[in-house]
Amino acid sequence: MSDSVASSPPMLARAASTGRRLAEMDGARGILSMWVLLVHVIYLSGYLLDTIDPAYRAVLYGQEAVDVFIIMSGFVIFRLLSLKSEPYRVYIVRRFMRMFPVFLVCLAFAIAVRPLMWELLQELPYPVERAQRMQVAMMQSEDESFWLHLATHLTLLHGVIPDAKFPFSTLALLAPSWSISLEWQFYLIAPVVFALLKKKNRWWTAALVVLTIVVAMVGFYVFSSKYYAPSFLPIRVQFFAMGILSWFIWERWSGEDGKAVVRADLLIWLFPLVYFLTSSPAMTMWFVLLMATFAGQRDQVRGLGSGMSWVLKRKTLVYLGDTSFSMYLSHMTCIYVCQWVLHRMYPEISREGMFPLLLLPSLISSLIITALLNHYIEKPGMDLGKRWGNHLNRHTARQGVVAVSQH
Repeated sequence: MSDSVASSPPMLARAASTGRRLAEMDGARGILSMWVLLVHVIYLSGYLLDTIDPAYRAVLYGQEAVDVFIIMSGFVIFRLLSLKSEPYRVYIVRRFMRMFPVFLVCLAFAIAVRPLMWELLQELPYPVERAQRMQVAMMQSEDESFWLHLATHLTLLHGVIPDAKFPFSTLALLAPSWSISLEWQFYLIAPVVFALLKKKNRWWTAALVVLTIVVAMVGFYVFSSKYYAPSFLPIRVQFFAMGILSWFIWERWSGEDGKAVVRADLLIWLFPLVYFLTSSPAMTMWFVLLMATFAGQRDQVRGLGSGMSWVLKRKTLVYLGDTSFSMYLSHMTCIYVCQWVLHRMYPEISREGMFPLLLLPSLISSLIITALLNHYIEKPGMDLGKRWGNHLNRHTARQGVVAVSQH
């Protein structure tokens, strides 16, 4: 599910040293967004993980795709901070306007179709008892505490509140937005972490590494059981840290002499070792993506990495990645609406029948809604954020001139 996510901003990355667009990352976002949509169509058709052949469960576990988005967010946000020096308030205004307008519209869309979701839950003919029980409990929580859910969502910090304290805080109203809250938590602290790391003080660096390890362990052993989704930053801090580490490696290796690119093309063969060391499919997929992006920075380089780079830079995938933020937030609501229509047309439909009938309408409607959101909400919101940020920059500069003239 930002210069992320499930939810990552669609703005195309550019290498610091070469100024070249990192279209591979956008292509990867496009693939990941389609992966998440497919998983949710399967899930909402009634196929829970425990009903699926174990051989396919890893592929159909959508959390891995979201975790790659999270790693990518760490990489791209640190790249942004490296390329653009600006006051904290300008940075946070731009990040806020990158996310909030689309989030607000998708939240309103999801709230508007809640009656259809409730009707669907009551009438589905195929058994998904465990999922239905959770959905019913969540919607009851929404009814009982609607205004509190809405208020916490509007802060983008609803993911901080443990579900053990406020039931379904992370998933209520707009389920995919748990990762948007996670991204926002990272955005709030990223400039501080960046400033400390750029001091190039080994003690600061060592302290941050130790702190990250401790926070990750606390997140896993203390907090992970208190949330339905990993929406609290300590639970996923290791993935952001991997993205940050990747950026510093990139900054060091993305020279113009071509040596780093050749080395990266060879390193792509080490991805089985990465999986062996981390046991994380998401980190392994990120490693492969990063190496393909390294390789793609020199057109003359050939090999597996360059081949993957060529695939990821196809226009269709880049477009899907460019609009992936709107897709991530809107697709589940589109699926619910399509499923409601199909259920009205075929009341006795089985889950075997629902999935093939649901997939294409869900994909088409999600693409249409995504295109509209991107054109009318997302891009204007980003432009407004830039103008607002530029205004704040000018205001800060004027204040500086006045302060100097008074001395």
